[in-house]
Amino acid sequence: FTRQYDPYTDRYGQPYISNNEFSTYNNTYISETHNFTPHLVNEVRGAWSYSRRAYASTLNGDNVLQKIGLQGIPPQPGIAGFPEVDMSQGVQGFWASPQTVALGEYITLLDNVSWQKGKHFLKGGVLINYNKPHQTNSNGVQQFGDFSFNGFATGFSYADFLLGIPNSAALHLNPPNRYNRSTDTSLFLQDSWQATPRLSVTMGLRWEYFMPPTELHDERANFDPATAAVVLPNRGALKYLSPTLPVSLPIEISPPGFPGRSMLDGDKGNFGPRIGFAYQLGDRSVIRGGWGIYYAELINSVQDQLAGGGVFGTQINLYNSITNDV
Repeated sequence: FTRQYDPYTDRYGQPYISNNEFSTYNNTYISETHNFTPHLVNEVRGAWSYSRRAYASTLNGDNVLQKIGLQGIPPQPGIAGFPEVDMSQGVQGFWASPQTVALGEYITLLDNVSWQKGKHFLKGGVLINYNKPHQTNSNGVQQFGDFSFNGFATGFSYADFLLGIPNSAALHLNPPNRYNRSTDTSLFLQDSWQATPRLSVTMGLRWEYFMPPTELHDERANFDPATAAVVLPNRGALKYLSPTLPVSLPIEISPPGFPGRSMLDGDKGNFGPRIGFAYQLGDRSVIRGGWGIYYAELINSVQDQLAGGGVFGTQINLYNSITNDV
């Protein structure tokens, strides 16, 4: 168990913009090894880990907007933050970390059986991982505005800033919090064979299934290229859609043949053969080699992109230009 508090009293040399981080980590592990016979052993393991990381600016975002006179941004009572200001041409901008909480909970169960039979050492087992993260989306970086100054109006970004003429501005209307859930399962069987006094060969096969993640409230969406429509897993997800979506945007509720709650299909054909060998040339030299096929899940690049964003939140972008000196 670990608890950590990290105050950041200085943000790029600006002591008035400060941030705090609170972190808590819990890890529990238990295992039991049982010898049924001198040649048959079973090992059971269980683990639970939990982490909580909370970030927050020390400034109240609504109070900041009132003091600097920035208008047109919806109020967010009690939310910490600061408008993000970016400037080019070597001038430092300023911003504050968003108020956010990230929770991670991971449960692991494993069982391995080992059996010695003559020149063969057989081993097999199962591994189950249950993942239940929680990511707050309600207080993103740009909830109090993001303003970029590049000098398009005066030729110098800081002069544009003093005049209050950004080249672009953005406002992020954040989606609800997301609670992804997934269970990954692995099975394996391998045989280590002492073929000769000098040669040992290991052969094995592993099967892995990465369950497509679901969201506790079905806040997931995909795209149907056949109809150019946004697809939701069920009608319960409709209440999480952003109220700023255009009414002309077509919405489908999991049409026939489309993946269910996850909006993704899982692959149950992940079979990974493995083979290896070790050959003793002499008293001081051993040659080793191996080959195998391995699988990994595309959490960051694919799966999580379907939850917590897109049609559930809105980012508004505005751009300035000068026409006839206006």
